[in-house]
Amino acid sequence: MIDDWGVALQRAVSTELPRGWRDAAPWGFPAQAELALIGGVFAAQVQGRVVDSLASRYMVARPGRMLDNLADLAAIAPDDLAAYLGDEWGGSTVLGVPRRRVEVVLEAAGLLAEQGITSAVRFREAATDASRAVERVLMSVRGIGPVTADSIAVHMQADLRPDTRMVAFIADSVGEDAVTLGVDGASGALTEAARRMSVQRRVLQHALWTIITANDAPGDTPEL
Repeated sequence: MIDDWGVALQRAVSTELPRGWRDAAPWGFPAQAELALIGGVFAAQVQGRVVDSLASRYMVARPGRMLDNLADLAAIAPDDLAAYLGDEWGGSTVLGVPRRRVEVVLEAAGLLAEQGITSAVRFREAATDASRAVERVLMSVRGIGPVTADSIAVHMQADLRPDTRMVAFIADSVGEDAVTLGVDGASGALTEAARRMSVQRRVLQHALWTIITANDAPGDTPEL
């Protein structure tokens, strides 16, 4: 059944995928969880060149470190992190949410670290767990919604389990009831479709979010 859903998903979205979608997903920071979390939060709403610039600024501000420990990131004071990232973006707020992005980053880092998810490798391992600990942690942070959670996962090079909106989209694409398909069915369909399209699953999932959110107005999903 999973194979059939994967085939159906591939056929359904092939004509909808935006030009250049295979190269659109950022490579991310698969060995530097701190950069991946910062990049993921910002990339949900700003251009990739900005994320690259912020990553460079953070590396310069934290010399001699591996930058793969979210507990270290969480220990930084908000104003210090803002200073590391620079005047233009350090004080920026989440669109639709009167909260600085640095505060979102630091709360997420702290909550993940409390769950023992401190490195990029541990994040990828936890992302596949049926307990959905990663999703629960990320979505509990004010300023992080499904789009930002997916952006963080992409930058960690992790395959985050589909949320309700993604499940509904996949179910509609394969002609199945969302309840019947479920998270596991949608996840399996994503994996199979990505395999058939010769891309990493995170690349396809990132592209599907582009389709899903294409018609969203800025105020539709304030906590992206």
